[in-house]
Amino acid sequence: MEKWFAAIFLIAIIFASSSCLAWDRKDLFGSNSVAGGWMVFDPPGYSEEVWDRMAQMGVTSSRMAASWREIEAVPGVYDWSSIDSDVQNAVSRGIEPYVLVVNTPGWARADGIPSHFGPPTEESAPYFIAFCTALARRYINQVRRYEIWNEQNGCGWEFPPFNQVEEYLPWLRRAYQGLKAGNPNCMVAIGGLDDAEGHSPYFMNPLYALLEGPDDRPFDAVADHPYGSADDLRWKLRQLRSIMVANGDADKPIWLTEWGFWASPQNEAQQAADTQAYLQVLMEPEFAYVTEANLLCIGDFENRIGGFGMCDFNLRPKPVFYTFQSFPRPGQVTIHHVETRNIRAGELEIKWQTTPASDSQVEYGLTKGYGQSTPRNSTPVTNHSVVITGLAPGTEYHFRVKSGGYASGDYRVVTAGTGIYNGGFEVFGGDGIAKGWKIDGQGNACDSARDTGVVHGGSHAQEIYLKGEWGYKINDVIYQQVAIGSGVAYKFSVWTRGDTQDIKRKIGTDPSGGTNPNAPTVIWTSDQTANNVWQRQEVSGFSSADVITVFIKVESTTTSAPTYKVYIDDAELTYYVTTPNPKSLPDGTGVQVSGIVNAGTTQFSASASIQQPNRAWGIRLNTVSTSCSPGDSVIATGKMATVYGERCVMCDSVSKLGSGTAPRPLAMTNAAVASNVGPDTRGLLVRTSGVVTAVNTTYKYFVIDDGSLPGGLPVLYSGLVTGNNITPPSVAQRVIVTGPSSGGAVGGSIRRVIRVRNQADIRVIN
Repeated sequence: MEKWFAAIFLIAIIFASSSCLAWDRKDLFGSNSVAGGWMVFDPPGYSEEVWDRMAQMGVTSSRMAASWREIEAVPGVYDWSSIDSDVQNAVSRGIEPYVLVVNTPGWARADGIPSHFGPPTEESAPYFIAFCTALARRYINQVRRYEIWNEQNGCGWEFPPFNQVEEYLPWLRRAYQGLKAGNPNCMVAIGGLDDAEGHSPYFMNPLYALLEGPDDRPFDAVADHPYGSADDLRWKLRQLRSIMVANGDADKPIWLTEWGFWASPQNEAQQAADTQAYLQVLMEPEFAYVTEANLLCIGDFENRIGGFGMCDFNLRPKPVFYTFQSFPRPGQVTIHHVETRNIRAGELEIKWQTTPASDSQVEYGLTKGYGQSTPRNSTPVTNHSVVITGLAPGTEYHFRVKSGGYASGDYRVVTAGTGIYNGGFEVFGGDGIAKGWKIDGQGNACDSARDTGVVHGGSHAQEIYLKGEWGYKINDVIYQQVAIGSGVAYKFSVWTRGDTQDIKRKIGTDPSGGTNPNAPTVIWTSDQTANNVWQRQEVSGFSSADVITVFIKVESTTTSAPTYKVYIDDAELTYYVTTPNPKSLPDGTGVQVSGIVNAGTTQFSASASIQQPNRAWGIRLNTVSTSCSPGDSVIATGKMATVYGERCVMCDSVSKLGSGTAPRPLAMTNAAVASNVGPDTRGLLVRTSGVVTAVNTTYKYFVIDDGSLPGGLPVLYSGLVTGNNITPPSVAQRVIVTGPSSGGAVGGSIRRVIRVRNQADIRVIN
């Protein structure tokens, strides 16, 4: 234990020597570590996640409870484990501990019941003094500031009545005596006053009246809880300060050991604005005597949606998190809005902002020890971007960003792999969210194994739940990026289950790798609504970037159920490594190609045409036995061949991956369709126009001319399935035709042609 404290002390010295101490009011950016882990069934590692989130937010001080009730549950026997953990977590992250001495053991109360309330019995006074001495001595190198009780003028003391100063003062004296005996250099504050409605004078004036002259001061600071608006803060501080000055305590600081603003999901923007205004008041020179300010909690903790937290139960930041994080700190570089973006497998972009402009560097590694760093970019900027290459795909990394001699808190990121990371939802982070996945929404996320035990496979599943009586609905999206490469055919599937018919579930993918579920590039399935049964959904597509994003969306349509629960499990991604544009390969070469059907076997007999989503190339498929229609995604294997001058695949097999939107035709002139110069359009769906100059009903073609191609462009309406009959236009009619660009025999020669698919592909315009 002594070695542990020595190590923590060295860390504390390192942080104390940093330039962040140039401003002597750095502790204004404090927060309690309170968060509602119980609302997500206390996942292992939750406390570690809480402290990491605090460090990321730029927290510089934190109030933590040294609960006499728990530490000395048996007289004379101390269990320091809870406060040890908090002190270690704070000091190791450069956060100044403010320790709250509070709570009464059952053996120290007249009723024998452990309680938050004071006062203890007089018989327990020697034990209380000894406890305070042991506390201060134990943390002599880590803790310098103590606060005695919490809201003792209100609900922190036996009531009614309130403001029992004559009962509180003896215990303040005893705490002061014991703490100073353990650490003569520590500071001791009067417990945080309930000052939501400006009540501090009702306690402070009687307290000063009981003190025996100016030398009788069993405190070095006064703690207050001035909840309310920024304007309220001003007058509350002024009235409290005036009492202190009038009694000769102008040299003593005020600590605001609780403050903050409650927010529902609808007014989170107002919470951020109120917090900004409150911090701005604290920056005013008049209030330089306020040296510590401590937010009530880092995460929501009430049994409802919303709360005082900078984050929700799952420690997902709210807007106020970034308001606090980005608030300028005098004399230092403020690091804020850190985010990551997967570029491709093993390549990650890390972005952040600073106030003011500063240099850029990232430290990273597989642990919090990092071990690797990017070269320092000395160019001062406010918007930073660092790309790291050579990372292992599908691997969790730790990183922190550095600017101006300051470092952010520790962040974790899973690099995009070539397959889904943790698709079985078997591994969970301390925040209750399956590792490798992100969840946006207001539902509570947890490991189902810690609640209902409902799974599809394995031992765990992602659960999202919400209590309907809160008046809110589940409306959440879970997603992950996967680096499969560009131009790849894929199929994504997942199993979901809802506990009522009011829950809709669907899955989707963004082939471009975007993470906005509302983007027009996202391909969605239809909703599934069956309740209490696992259902598999799948969606397919073609990647248009090196990274794709897979989504699962869950939504409750009413608020009538007591509790909504939905489960997600066993996600799979199958993709197919296909031959890039195969047209230059010799005949007989075996290939595997994929694409979106623009002309299918529902139109042509035993043949189809496919093209890439970006129209980079298309190709004709022959000997196709699988039914397919425009918009279907398919993968075909076979051998290359040349038929009527057109490169095609003689298929051995064609597999349908899914259905989607049919490709839109590419408009071009007759000459562009027929040209051998430039990109080969054969296989692509095209559209052109012209005047009909000839019709041949025997060989089923007609010729159109738009003036760009001598002799005009042949349009074939042959090779169609039975029943797909086409009536050609008449000579001299002007038409617009649509169909795959192809090759064919026309008038005894091989020509570039268009093959129309049905009557709708011929539109007469005069």
